[in-house]
Order: sequence, then structure tokens, then C-alpha cells
Amino acid sequence: MDALLLLDRYVKACEAKGLAAETIRYRRDYVRHFIAWRRGSDLRSLTSDEMIAYAHELALYRYRQSKAEAAPWKLLTNRTREQRLWIIGDFLQWLVEHHVILVNPFHRVRAKPLPKRLPARIPTESEIERILAAASGTRSDVERRNRAIIELMYSTAMRIAEAAAIDTTDLDLTAGTLLIRHGKGGRSRVVPIGEAATSALLDYLQHTRPGFVSSKPGVAALFLAATHCGTTGQRLSKASIREIVREAGRKAGIDRRINPHQIRHACATHMLRAGADLRHIQQLLGHSRIDTTEIYTQVDASDLANVLARTHPRFRARQRSG
Repeated sequence: MDALLLLDRYVKACEAKGLAAETIRYRRDYVRHFIAWRRGSDLRSLTSDEMIAYAHELALYRYRQSKAEAAPWKLLTNRTREQRLWIIGDFLQWLVEHHVILVNPFHRVRAKPLPKRLPARIPTESEIERILAAASGTRSDVERRNRAIIELMYSTAMRIAEAAAIDTTDLDLTAGTLLIRHGKGGRSRVVPIGEAATSALLDYLQHTRPGFVSSKPGVAALFLAATHCGTTGQRLSKASIREIVREAGRKAGIDRRINPHQIRHACATHMLRAGADLRHIQQLLGHSRIDTTEIYTQVDASDLANVLARTHPRFRARQRSG
């Protein structure tokens, strides 16, 4: 059976599960690369030796992060290789379940899904304050918008795609709530908005957004690109939001790149440290399973070790003797 036709069916099955569009795009691209590597051969002839050979191929695979000729070639990270292999294994398991192949020959390459993990360095509360201050800067129209975006993301722990998809009608500033209609897996949720985020949103809505849509009233998107050369402001893209957060982190003097997902993790981590219940954090993040939210307890264990090192006499003694 044609491998690309099977890939199309697999993608449709992923869509039916409600997987995010970005997740589906990665799965499609990675499986397509695998099929191309096999030169489109019949998948029913797959062997474990081929799977091991493909794993070796990925270990040597090099790519450029941009299309610029001067861009350096890079090897895939270990985690990216594992992610690609896990996706191929999932595709092959789907083939087994739909009676295309008898067994999944990937069992000798990997045996379990990738563990969830947090970013290596989550922004501290003081770093978040510096990022927010840097975003507002001179309080220009663009900076008012940027401050509102980051305040809202930190207040609600929303994902970048969710932030880009917000419409003005999703906001209820009187009640202090936000309807997130385009959550992961197609799930919607209502989340509360903190006072700082509400204030920043009101500032943006009253003083900035009207100017961005002056040439075309009735635009639904909450966060808009600045109007240039008489063109109408358009919905801010995910790439633009990512750059806004990154630039705010740079202006704040943070010694590493800051991205929207780190803002999301910071919100959950700071709440957990302050005593929030894990179930409430799960609801805020939009996780369907509590074990996904439990990765944040790893941070608390790290904090506990630091506290013990500072305060427990036997803990300190052991460290000194080492």
C-alpha cells in the first residue's frame, strides 16, 4: 500500500483525536522524512534492522536553522532524535492497529514515550518583574500592547497559540475572566484574570487598540499588529508574540533567551511554590491529566533540597564532608 496514502490516513486519525495543529505538522513532517529515507518502499517489508539504521541516520542528520546560506549546520539534539523516533514508532503502531503490518519493528529502538520535562531555567519572580518593566518601557502604543500580552500570559499560563487566538469577545473584564476557546486538544476553558493583567488590558484597549483598527472597525482579534503605511492591523501571529517575549527578556538583561512557554511554566511554578493546589494549576493550564501537571513538583523537590542545604545540620555536615 502507498506509504504517503497511509500517512494521510494517520494524520486524519491524529486530527480526530483533537491533537494541536502544530503537533500534527511535526508528525506529518517527521513521518514523511522517514518514508523518503526508505524511498517510498512498501511499509510491510519493514525490519528492526532498518529501524536501527534509521536511528543511526538521525544521529548524523544535519540541518540549518534558517535558509540563509551563512547559517551553520547543526546536528539534532538527543531529545529531538528521541522525539522523531517516538513519532515514527507511534505511526508504526497505528499501522499495526489497522492491520497494515503484523508487528511494530520499532521495539528494538525505543520502548517508551518521552518523559515530560520543564525548561532548564524557569524565570524567577524577580525576572518576570524585570521582563514586564522592560516590555512597557516608554509606554508607547506598541509597548502598551506588549505589556498586556505578557501580563495576560503570566496571569493565565496560556499557551502562545491560545494568546494569538483570543478575540475581544472572549474577555469579560467586569467578571475578571477569559474564555480560552482554542485550547490544546480542542478543549475550551474559562480562567480568571489577575488585577495586574486586567489593568494592562484596559490600558491597551482604551489607548492603543482603537488606533490599530481605525481603518477597519469590527476586527475581532484582541492583539493586533501595529498599523503601518495605512494598512489595517492584523491579528498578531505566534511568531510575533514569541519575538515580543524574547525582546522583552533581552531588554530586561536576562542572560538567556526567554520564550512564551517559559512564561507559562513560570506562572505554574510560582503558584505551586506559593501553596496552590495541583488540581487548580491543572485547570488553569488546561491539562487533561493530572500526571502532566505533576512535572511541576520536580521544581519543589529541587527547592526542598536547597532549603535542606541551608537549614538542616546533618545535610550541611554531609555536604562539607564531601
